[in-house]
Amino acid sequence: MTVDPAGTGTDETTYTITKTLHGLVFLLDAGGFPPGQGHSIETLEGLAKLAERYKVNKILVEANFGDGMFAKLLQPHLTARYPVGVEEVKHNVQKERRICDTLEPVIQSHRLVVNADLVRRDFEYCGTAPGCVRPTGRRDRRNDSLRRNTAEGDCATKITPEGGCATIEMAVAYWSKALSVETEKVVQANRDKAMQQELERYLQHAIGRKPTGRLFATTMHRR
Repeated sequence: MTVDPAGTGTDETTYTITKTLHGLVFLLDAGGFPPGQGHSIETLEGLAKLAERYKVNKILVEANFGDGMFAKLLQPHLTARYPVGVEEVKHNVQKERRICDTLEPVIQSHRLVVNADLVRRDFEYCGTAPGCVRPTGRRDRRNDSLRRNTAEGDCATKITPEGGCATIEMAVAYWSKALSVETEKVVQANRDKAMQQELERYLQHAIGRKPTGRLFATTMHRR
């Protein structure tokens, strides 16, 4: 779980919840808490409830807000509801450039899988949320920032807010080692393992003893 905290201004405190499997990153949930309530009891308790709901094993918090104070405020709520480690992440690279450099190769290689229900909720949420209104009066949905975000911080196509992308970038960067594997080979290796186990159970029942060695030829095809 990644969190980009905000203070009492107009930005939202945003979060993203991800998991990884077979070299893919799965975006399960993402959202934000109302502007001006970045360190309120409602926001901190809401994040703790999300951590408990998705059984996260680590929370990454953007440490550039209050020199890590947000993580310290969040910890008591986690201790009371769902004890989990909180790790602060500091950045010294321009946010827009960091987002592009991290997310572009992952999205182009189709390694980021987004929950369809999350996309539907995004359309519904940005139909009424004040934070989705641009100066021109147009309403932007959160997933627009994935398509239009640029490395230039003052670009006219900059989306408000960009925090939704920032937490996704933090999550993808965290899973970078998991992304280094070849998805097809990992999936096939797991299929072969499952097939071996199934054949062992069958022969154990059929002949009364567990066989040894490989029981079938791999189905991996070379391209």
